[in-house]
Amino acid sequence: MISLCLVLCALGISLMLSWIAGTAMAASRRLRSPDLDSAPDDGSLVPSAADEFLKGAFTLVLQLVPTALGIAALVVGILACKHRNSKRLGIVAIIISVLAPVVSALLFMIAMAPSIEG
Repeated sequence: MISLCLVLCALGISLMLSWIAGTAMAASRRLRSPDLDSAPDDGSLVPSAADEFLKGAFTLVLQLVPTALGIAALVVGILACKHRNSKRLGIVAIIISVLAPVVSALLFMIAMAPSIEG
């Protein structure tokens, strides 16, 4: 039961942070100057784009929290599989903890998709 709670908390936090990071990175890409001749020579971003970039980078660093929770849930889920009465919940927690990073990365890419120029 503990492993399932840990993994669901990790998944929720990770999805929220992935969405925030993806939308912030997309906003940062949109706010950059589309005209390369008018962009600063030093490669710096305009201040509002830099703010969005920092917000996205900070939320990506915060992904370490759900990563630690997910690893803990994976370990506790593996240990729960030893016991007959918690084996099913342990297996569910293991499956979710393995799939959570993939779902989180997909959500990040979906959030960034509007800023990607074809």
